[in-house]
Amino acid sequence: MEITLANADTDAVDGEYDFVFAKDVVEHLDDDRAFFRRIGAQLRPGGGVYIATQNNHCLNYLVEGSYERFVRGNRSWLGWDKTHRRFYNAPLLARRLREAGIQPEHWGSSYLFPWRFITKRLTGKQRPWRGFTVLDQMLGTVAPFSRWGWSIAVVVRKPSTGAVKG
Repeated sequence: MEITLANADTDAVDGEYDFVFAKDVVEHLDDDRAFFRRIGAQLRPGGGVYIATQNNHCLNYLVEGSYERFVRGNRSWLGWDKTHRRFYNAPLLARRLREAGIQPEHWGSSYLFPWRFITKRLTGKQRPWRGFTVLDQMLGTVAPFSRWGWSIAVVVRKPSTGAVKG
């Protein structure tokens, strides 16, 4: 198996691929549509993609995003990483993928509950509770929760034949 590494924002990598893994990538790109088009063009029919990114349709975004925007006045808050260009959500991500000719198949999410933010604000430090992890594991792949975590992931497949569903 050959693994190819490149700059996802600027590099076009020659060839066709059976699988593309893009975890915490798309939210950093200046031109995400170009990235999705490249994946769609270079993925072999029947090939798969795993994409994970932050989600603005989640409880953490509602709680921590509201705190950042309205209490701290940080109107441009895009999560914990200052290099983020945008947020995604399941409908937007699905639309971008379909535009590129690839079909979302399976969704998953993690960090359904904003325990880091809440425990830090209440106690002064992050206090993990195993119950949050158990709930994430139980609900993270069950609809509709599979599209509601802070981190959403989608497994995508390029159709072997025929058109992509709308």
